[in-house]
Amino acid sequence: MDQAVSVCVETSRGISWIFTTVYGLPCPAKRAYLWQNLSIIAASWNLPWVVCGDFNDILFENEKFRKLSGKSRGFKDWFDQHGLIDLGFLGPKFTWVNKRVGGDFVMKRLDRVICNKEWRVLFPEAFVRHLPRRCSDHSPLLISLISGKIPSAELKPFRFEAMWLKHCLFPEFIQVEWKNFEGSVSKKLDMLIPLLREWNTQVFGQIFQKKKRIHARLQGIQRSLCKGFSPFLSNLDKQLQQEFEDLLDQEDVFWK
Repeated sequence: MDQAVSVCVETSRGISWIFTTVYGLPCPAKRAYLWQNLSIIAASWNLPWVVCGDFNDILFENEKFRKLSGKSRGFKDWFDQHGLIDLGFLGPKFTWVNKRVGGDFVMKRLDRVICNKEWRVLFPEAFVRHLPRRCSDHSPLLISLISGKIPSAELKPFRFEAMWLKHCLFPEFIQVEWKNFEGSVSKKLDMLIPLLREWNTQVFGQIFQKKKRIHARLQGIQRSLCKGFSPFLSNLDKQLQQEFEDLLDQEDVFWK
């Protein structure tokens, strides 16, 4: 279907629901076909239904940073006609920012998740998080069907990480510490393990903790940019995005 893809999802309990992803075309006249096609889906399936993606339109005036002329009401009219529910969001308010190559700095909430009443009853704890933008000018959307709970920390067995070999100080660290040990190779390895754990935390840094910290900083910066453009914050956003990409490269080695 033009501008939308739908699939039927069946849960382990045998309950079915419809998941539709959309990309609304920038042209309002062409985007009008999207509302027609979605109305066909709504009439064809008597099932819980959730729709997410880039609608290329807003529902309310406060969902844009700059006041622009020529607002289309097609999306809002279709939304109200079918009695749909916006799942809201956690994170920065706006999901799209222009590249700002000339012209004004513009931000909008073009990406969202909406559903019918039946889907909301099926997943009452579901929520949406706006993740930080990185490679795209759009923020990714993360849909969680149940409320998040932080699991308790558990001790994990020691594992040598290949990504440590990419650190410039690692060879010197191993040579110095190895010379300080006495006994068999097995005994030296046992003595090296706690030092490796300490080095990983203090020098190399826990990659996943770093990701969380940078992720949180990106969210804070992009939330601030929603209130007004700042050259300093914009440059810091680009710098942190590059650091995040470097961490993803290290994580790639970790999983391999």
